[in-house]
Amino acid sequence: MDMHEELVEEIKRHVEELAELERSFGPSIAVIRYGRAFRPTAKSPTWLRIGQARDCFNNATAYAAVRDDVWYAEGYALEPELLFPVQHAWLVDRDGQVIDPTWKDTRDHAYFGIAFKRDFVCEQLVKNGQNAGILVNLNLLRRRHRDPVDLESVIRGAAVTLRAA
Repeated sequence: MDMHEELVEEIKRHVEELAELERSFGPSIAVIRYGRAFRPTAKSPTWLRIGQARDCFNNATAYAAVRDDVWYAEGYALEPELLFPVQHAWLVDRDGQVIDPTWKDTRDHAYFGIAFKRDFVCEQLVKNGQNAGILVNLNLLRRRHRDPVDLESVIRGAAVTLRAA
């Protein structure tokens, strides 16, 4: 097992522990059920500008809402220096690789989460008064996606590969 796979397993263990604390369908259960591992791209695209620290949800949404070559993803991420995985948002390119608009030099980072359909992300921005974030928005999950099937309908690549349009 390489370092990336070890970090992904650490993320999964952490999220499984969190899922055990959820009394009903929530963000951790969603990530365990529908999440997948993502690897960082080897080279960041030239258009990428690193956004403000600790503002990953807004940083990722800003690009995902206007670009048709990336998708908003949310879940958990881990870098070797962190003590435990953190909730995080990033972009996923057509090859299913991470482009992180918040963290610099992510080559040794691991990501585990869900990529969402662009229309859904934009719709949620409007409904939430321009507040970014999907899984971190417990109100949204409880109000609109209590049933896992509802969430499946807005996941980019659910039952298909990320390369599919």
